[in-house]
Amino acid sequence: PGGLKVASSTDRDNMKRVNKEQQIPWIWFIFSGPFNGTFQRDYEQDTNSSLIAYHHYDTIGLQQITLEFENAQDDGVRKP
Repeated sequence: PGGLKVASSTDRDNMKRVNKEQQIPWIWFIFSGPFNGTFQRDYEQDTNSSLIAYHHYDTIGLQQITLEFENAQDDGVRKP
């Protein structure tokens, strides 16, 4: 979606139902676009600008999860 970068009421209801009522311990990722050929990630900018994560806990309810990113280093060695 290209709208607000927050969980909608439908998202929130689904997270509560799956995490709490069905007891499936998922973390939910919400990606915001645009998703076209001109869009590029700028890791210098705030990473939270296009990706957020949530989990619905039994005791404290829906909470946003802090995400940390690091640049991958390709050492050219393939691991099995």
